[in-house]
Amino acid sequence: LDPTTAPTLTLTTCNPRFSAAQRLVVQATMVSTPAPIATVNHPIDGAEHVSQGTTHSQTQLAGQSGGSPWLAVGWGVAVAVVVGGIWFLLRRRQHWYGRLSVAAVGLIPVLALLFFFFQSLSPLLPASF
Repeated sequence: LDPTTAPTLTLTTCNPRFSAAQRLVVQATMVSTPAPIATVNHPIDGAEHVSQGTTHSQTQLAGQSGGSPWLAVGWGVAVAVVVGGIWFLLRRRQHWYGRLSVAAVGLIPVLALLFFFFQSLSPLLPASF
């Protein structure tokens, strides 16, 4: 882990977690020059232009920001309405088989709405989530 003059990568891991009972160390040294980085520039007209060798940073690599918070709110309201309706129907049923049938039929739309809710919520979260 000391500084070197050559481009070197050192990876370390331990087993069990947070213990040094078993340790694995892997070292790698670059033996050739790296390939140029290809970047994609998006001009205003929408055409893509690929340039070689430029190293400016890419934005929005993970967690593609720019999602609409109102879309997530809309799906969240839809989930709340459907869950509330299922809860209301469950309370009105007297027998266990009536409650079971309402829960079984209501599970499918709730899961579908939750899928779309989390799909619209995901772009709003930071890339580390």
